[in-house]
Amino acid sequence: MTAPAPRPLRLAVTLMLVAAVASLGQAVLALVMADRIRSLALLGAVRNSVTGPFLAASAAEFTIVAAVVTGLAGAGLWAWLAVSAGRRRTWVRVAATVLAGLTVLVLVASFVIMIITVVHVAAAAATVAAVVATVLLHQRGVVPGVDAGRA
Repeated sequence: MTAPAPRPLRLAVTLMLVAAVASLGQAVLALVMADRIRSLALLGAVRNSVTGPFLAASAAEFTIVAAVVTGLAGAGLWAWLAVSAGRRRTWVRVAATVLAGLTVLVLVASFVIMIITVVHVAAAAATVAAVVATVLLHQRGVVPGVDAGRA
């Protein structure tokens, strides 16, 4: 019989599932708000004479596609990692750390190069949940046979 999972591990799994749902929400919001994102881009082009309508339209389409792709990929990866963490796979801590780092980088990059919309709220929620889950996975005794500070 297996010992029950430690509380930090159960919380990390829950937060990974929250990150998966928030990532899926990001993809759905990007599709639902596609017209609004395009309108914001064109409005920005009118206000900024350096950015023409073609560049604004390209930025809008890139924003929509990037939000959908990263949202769907994030949802799938976080769900898979949550299941694997629940099964106490030792490699999950490293994989979650890498994915959380990439999630933070994508969120920061999206604020820098894309049109900021409510889609970013879902992305930020996924990022926060991912980072906290990763920190929990690094606590001593959460992953069997792995001490904190060692992979």
